Order: sequence, then structure tokens, then C-alpha cells
Amino acid sequence: MATRSKQTKPLKGCNCIYCLKAPAETGDHVPAKALFPESRPSNLITVPSCLKCNSGFKQDEDYFLSILSFSDAGVSPVGKHFWQHKYHRMYQKDLGLKNALCQCFEQIQLPTSNGKSETRLAINLQTNRINAVIRKVCRGLYYFECNEPLPVNLSIKVHRIKTKEELKVFNADMKAGSRGWPGVFEYRWNRVATEPALSKWLLLFHGAMPWAAITYPPGRFSTQAWNPIARIWKQFLRLKAEWKCLTSASAGGRQ
Repeated sequence: MATRSKQTKPLKGCNCIYCLKAPAETGDHVPAKALFPESRPSNLITVPSCLKCNSGFKQDEDYFLSILSFSDAGVSPVGKHFWQHKYHRMYQKDLGLKNALCQCFEQIQLPTSNGKSETRLAINLQTNRINAVIRKVCRGLYYFECNEPLPVNLSIKVHRIKTKEELKVFNADMKAGSRGWPGVFEYRWNRVATEPALSKWLLLFHGAMPWAAITYPPGRFSTQAWNPIARIWKQFLRLKAEWKCLTSASAGGRQ
């Protein structure tokens, strides 16, 4: 039986950290508890949420979990556990999700070493759904770490890390998150001390799939040539003179 997670933040008198308008009615897990195997840890992160925002993420989170199963995360220890104990039940219960995944597959031609081509199956990802989940996680973690929500109109750019070189760049000046569950979900983050809404995040799912994201006020950067995050990230790193590895004293962060 799964262990009930502790409420991280009190709900009384709080507004939803996602829409910032409706009163918080429940605690939303960040990341979704569905990403954790059964017998979940008791210290999962929850943040104040209204019921509409809480339920509004579910379909995208289920899609995100399914996509993980077809990535390197699918052959990780947690991924193998999910294949054995969860995915078949999830697809039986949710035919809409099953159909959405089926529509993602397409045949492509790949060149071979002998100069010919062969047909392979590829996944045409619905990146808007994946990015929605990453943005939601960043908002939740920011609230957890900084004791304040991000503005609704804030821009959050998302990028899937594909190489070790990218991972090295994005990991610069990061600090470990206040909580983490190795092999399931871990994160690193930091923010500019003089401009708190300017933050960066490195999220690792099931020990194998890293995503990066930055949060910044509208108009803070020029994004005319978004490729896919490199140009804006270079500008972001130019703020290194302002950058400080924040302690709980300077940032009001959680220990």
C-alpha cells in the first residue's frame, strides 16, 4: 500500500500557485505522484492548488509518463518496474491515452552504412504537452524552494537535454534541490539574486531523462532566433557577475 505523502505547505489562506486567483483547495504533487513507484516515499512535495488546475494537468502528466517509457528511462530500474506493474493497467483504463500514443508513431527512412535506407518506427512527440508538464514542475518547485509563486505571465522555456556537453552547460552554477529521490526524480536549480524570477532548472526523471528550463519576465530576452534554448541561455549566463549561489539566508529558501 502506498504511503500517504505529507502536505508540504499549509492550504489555509493560500491561493493556487498556478493560476494565482482561485483559493487553494488541495495539495498538488510536484512532480506528479504517478511518476513514483508504489510504496511512495512519505516526503513527496505538495503545493497549494485549486481543483481545476490540479485536475487540469492529469492528462498531460499521463502522456509524459508514457513517453518516458519509450525513452532511455524505460530501461532504467524504475522504468522496468513500470513496464511490469503499471503501464498495461494504465492503457487498459485510459483508451484515450492509448490512442494518443498510437498516433505518435510513424514510419521513417533511415540511411544505413551500405548507402541504402531502412524503415524504422519513430515517435512524433507532442512537445506542447511535455513542455506543459515541465513548466508545471518548475512552478511547483520554485514555490517549494522560494516560498513564493512565480508570476502567471512569466515565460518558461523548456529544452530536452540530448548530449553530455549540453548537460555540462546547463549544470553550471546549479545547486541541489532540497529534496530528491535518486533513480526516480532529482533536480538542481538556482536563480539570480538581484532578479529572483530569473531562475534555471535541471530536472532528471527516472535517472535517465534530463530536461532544462529557465524562467524569466516577459521581454527580458530577445528570442527571435530560438535554437531551441542556446541563444537565450548564452544571454542568461552573461548575468554571471550578478549570480550568487543562494543560501537560505539570502534567498529565503528551504533548508
